[in-house]
Amino acid sequence: MKIKSNTYGLVVCGGKSTRMGRDKSLLVYHQKPQRYHVYEKLEAFCERTFISCNHSQVSGIDKNYQTLADLPAYAGVPSGGKPSSGIGPMAALLTAFTHHPQNDFLVMGCDYPFVTEKDIHNFLVGCERETRAAAFYNEKQDMYEPLLAWYSHRVAGALMKLFEQNEYSLQYFLQTTSAGKYYSKAETMNSVDTPESMVTAKARLKNKIEKRMQLTENDLVAHANVRKVTGNRSVETNDQLAIEEPLEIQLRLGGAGSQSQTSISVTMRTPGNDEELAIGFLFTENIIQTINQVADVKTASNGENTVLVTLRENEKPRLQKTERNFYMTSSCGVCGKSSIDAIKTTSVYQHTSADIQLEAEVFYSLQDSLKKQQTAFESTGGLHASALFDLQGNFIMLREDVGRHNALDKVVGAALLANRLPLNNTILLLSGRSSFELIQKASMAGIKIVAAIGAPSSLAVQLAKEFDITLIGFLRERRFNIYAGGGRFKVQS
Repeated sequence: MKIKSNTYGLVVCGGKSTRMGRDKSLLVYHQKPQRYHVYEKLEAFCERTFISCNHSQVSGIDKNYQTLADLPAYAGVPSGGKPSSGIGPMAALLTAFTHHPQNDFLVMGCDYPFVTEKDIHNFLVGCERETRAAAFYNEKQDMYEPLLAWYSHRVAGALMKLFEQNEYSLQYFLQTTSAGKYYSKAETMNSVDTPESMVTAKARLKNKIEKRMQLTENDLVAHANVRKVTGNRSVETNDQLAIEEPLEIQLRLGGAGSQSQTSISVTMRTPGNDEELAIGFLFTENIIQTINQVADVKTASNGENTVLVTLRENEKPRLQKTERNFYMTSSCGVCGKSSIDAIKTTSVYQHTSADIQLEAEVFYSLQDSLKKQQTAFESTGGLHASALFDLQGNFIMLREDVGRHNALDKVVGAALLANRLPLNNTILLLSGRSSFELIQKASMAGIKIVAAIGAPSSLAVQLAKEFDITLIGFLRERRFNIYAGGGRFKVQS
């Protein structure tokens, strides 16, 4: 994702905790020691990531993870002497800035098992570039969380001055430097400090995972009693149906004290990946042009089918040019649009270079790969899928929905949130037919290769030619038709 350039990740390992009675970085909440779990989270956002530790911990850390051992000057280890208690997390930061004086650091301790990628993303998006430091803020305790924070390289001198004054508190530093405050859910900032709190945290995390698994299964499939007729005979049986529910996408604009909120769209969709769907829809409809315009995206906590996307202050979405009614059904993504011209959105990636040469063999395995990845289509027969592969045919991601345009919006939204656009070096595979709007959305994401199991529409072919997209239809077994962009193929005439 790498929302803020020049930022390195720093996982802070504090060694053996007095209250916990063990090294908290070795606790396992997510199938691996917390220091590795946090490292991998930060790695998705940072150019490089390090595990900060003391010298006694280095040998025990897996060699696949980069480390930064506290420098003796900050770790309380005099030359030739024995280690002392050191100066805590400030040693980690001072060491980091000594080794990498031109880089900013996203710092996270191993005490917070409830922090998610979404929390980190929203925090980084909310950090103003002119801010010297920012941190999660615990309103209940009226305190910063110094180990859930971002520190600009410009604060290195101020930290050194505090160190020279024997002041080692990062809490004090954040308060005196008027660091930015990021407000999050109380649970996100739950710090595990005792064996009792560790047991509670593990139980809550297990419960969350079980609920999420149950929600995914139930949301995809419903059951119905049906009568199946074969010839002149019938039998009562149970059938599985793909769930379809409305999702309202809301947009919040303006700064503090002058915010307005409006409903942008109601779409019928399969529940799941709703935030990706909302972001992908706003992007492919050209309402937003970059993820940096987004301050926050969240699903309604009360169970309602609503996603609220909050734009950053002074950001203006492109709404005035959309002459359409944004009510959409799952079967038709262009319902309510007043004309073809109104939906032929120009992509910022339309002219992205795509010097691609394709082998036909790559495509023959895609359908089998799609079937293996789909979770509910075989049981319901009612879900469309959009899948991404690299140019060698390796699977990247898949999203499903009762609406084919929703499935593609979810893919584009996931890629946008992960800062992977443009997708000009990927293959988009559609489980059904290819329509005008699917090609338009693919173009918005910079996709140059679209393959479909079914047929294309005439407008889809026309748009693919206009946007220099290679369009394949009827991809089955060892055959397919090329409708546009055939010059990218190495096949004999």
